[in-house]
Amino acid sequence: MVAFYYGDYYSMKITIAFFLFATALFAETTVEQIRNAILTHQAHWEIGESWVSQLSKDEFRDLCGTLVNSPIDPKAKRIVLQNQQELPSRFDWRNNHGDWVTPVRNQGNCGSCWNFSATAQVEAWWQIKNQQPASGIDLSEQFVLSCGNVGDCNGGLVENALSFYQNSGIPDEACFRYAADDELSCSEACDDWQSRAVSIPGWGYITLEEINIDNIKQAVYQHPVSVSYTVFQDFHYYGGGVYEHVWGDVVAGHAVLIVGWDDDLECWICKNSWGDSWGEQGYFRIKWGDSGMGATVPFIYDELITGAASFSIDSLSVTLTGTETKEIPVTLHNQSDDTLEYALIDFEVPHVFHVESYNAFDDFSWWCGSPAIGGYANHWLQYLDTPVINLSSSSAPELQFMVYWAIEPPQNATFPYDGWDGANVWISTDSGTTFQVISPSFPAYTCKSLWAFGEVTQGWNMGPGIAGWAGNSDGWLAAEFDLSAFCSSAVVIRFAFASDMGFSTADDPSVIGFFVDRIRIVDGMISIFTHDGDHPGEMKTKGFGNAPASWIQTDSAVDELPPKGERQINLLISAAGIEVGEHFGYLLLSSNDARPEELTLPIHLTVEPPSADIAVQHRMSVNQGLLVGSEIQPSVLVRNLGADPAKDFHVTCSISQDRRVLHCDSILVHTLAPQQYERLEFSFWTLPDTGEYQIHFDADLIENDSISENNHSLVTAACTSLVDDFENDGGNWHFRG
Repeated sequence: MVAFYYGDYYSMKITIAFFLFATALFAETTVEQIRNAILTHQAHWEIGESWVSQLSKDEFRDLCGTLVNSPIDPKAKRIVLQNQQELPSRFDWRNNHGDWVTPVRNQGNCGSCWNFSATAQVEAWWQIKNQQPASGIDLSEQFVLSCGNVGDCNGGLVENALSFYQNSGIPDEACFRYAADDELSCSEACDDWQSRAVSIPGWGYITLEEINIDNIKQAVYQHPVSVSYTVFQDFHYYGGGVYEHVWGDVVAGHAVLIVGWDDDLECWICKNSWGDSWGEQGYFRIKWGDSGMGATVPFIYDELITGAASFSIDSLSVTLTGTETKEIPVTLHNQSDDTLEYALIDFEVPHVFHVESYNAFDDFSWWCGSPAIGGYANHWLQYLDTPVINLSSSSAPELQFMVYWAIEPPQNATFPYDGWDGANVWISTDSGTTFQVISPSFPAYTCKSLWAFGEVTQGWNMGPGIAGWAGNSDGWLAAEFDLSAFCSSAVVIRFAFASDMGFSTADDPSVIGFFVDRIRIVDGMISIFTHDGDHPGEMKTKGFGNAPASWIQTDSAVDELPPKGERQINLLISAAGIEVGEHFGYLLLSSNDARPEELTLPIHLTVEPPSADIAVQHRMSVNQGLLVGSEIQPSVLVRNLGADPAKDFHVTCSISQDRRVLHCDSILVHTLAPQQYERLEFSFWTLPDTGEYQIHFDADLIENDSISENNHSLVTAACTSLVDDFENDGGNWHFRG
């Protein structure tokens, strides 16, 4: 017994010592990697030790409790924004004829940064509004945590906390002292909390998803503003300087307070909530735009005016071709007897489903994804609808299509949901007025209740019980749906995709979205409806949410109008780089006008195809482990995106290495009708040596083709002399004896 006990004891000591040694070694390795990355990127910040850097990876993630999301509702919020003609090159509310920022707090081991950020903004706003610097105001974050029902130690939104301040008000710290505990009952607050509460008139966004440095400066010049951003692993070890991300993966979202800026260093000055022993005495500086900081910034306004603003037009429709631009004047009126303070924010409603060769089943497929990000973003709701189909005379109609999905895995979803993001199929029997989810015969839905469709604040508020596919289909599958119960004369099939605010391709590049192709409705041997991605015109896309509108620009974005005044706003609408088709955007007026609905100007852009536009898209799936002596056959899809037939042009394939052209082949295309494509297969070629090869495809610039950017495509192939285990006979080796 004794010998066994001692042996076990010493074994335990050795195990603990080894664990501590390994942990310290891992931390030391991480710090060294970050230090090297800082040098490589020529960044200007340094590593520091603090209680935060001592936290484990999981503990650090729990400290960051903000959802970095799209605006809750960009049409529902309004702001006051005064125009300052000349802003200083450096500004800091801690030293602006006094200190107007309350002391740095410590949120402790609770993911309540969203709460501390909102409270810090309210405290600074109150001191500035009441002209009382260093007043000693200290509001109760615990009251928000225990009484607000707007978030907890697992996370929340700054916007929801500000709305609670607006609707209920918050008492002082002495009324309900912070305990970093979201399970404390609201009854613990002082009895007279209402008479001690501070409230705000309201709040609004100063930016949406598009980061606008000037708008944020104008806002900060009035009072500090809350901001959310993405925290990466290297921020775990921040010690001082101007932070920029140089190393590591995404950890979570975090919320802080911007108190100033520095033009020379191109950075924000931010107040954190990790105590004054962290960073630069509780503060840090960060490069403009880094880590997503500056998107969807909420801002407290001072007062409201009534019935003030109107545009000279109710809506705007513009048709452009190719790279055309058009300037359109719109007049903004202030009909009130008070000053109208406003910001103009443009955004578009994304219609993401589009025909694409990427990951296509057969040349082109419908993809719910963005080529710019290689997949999907947070908070999408996207539909692809068929035209109205008559099934009234059918006996046993069946929907068939090819499907591929790579979506957020459903593990650990919150009850009553068993999946997060997802895709599914809906049906309407009344020409698209109402829809219901239908279940497949194959492949079965992987989830019975998807969070992204159903959850109220982070999803699309359709309620639990909406089934669909999530995770990964592991390749293209042949989907089948029995439509026997829907034999109507007015059937519409809808392919749907929804994502929530918390996970997307930015977090995992392997989740690339939702694809469909070869859509068929059959009744036995009778074909009722057929659609391939090659001819997209008859399908309709629809989207919800918002995204930056690169095709809308405006002057006078931040300004004020005197009583009974008016101002001409010049809108610049551009089709440059915009896909052919319809685009839907808005010009949003965020102001101190207390109208029930925010004032918006809908903008409908139709981009028509130019007379001539040839595009090439490579269709090669190159094995990067090709061996010396392997044969490859380059292939490419050539599309006529123009309005006129394209005739007698060449497409050339050239293979090069180290800028030396080793092989060249050309094919003459005689005629290609508008919106049609042709697959071209070039001559086989044998890889002569190891190394990386560049395979270029180039189409002739035909007459009137003003869009040259898509006339070229490039794919690379790596060739090696290594053979993998000799498991398969690739024909590269010959034996004799």
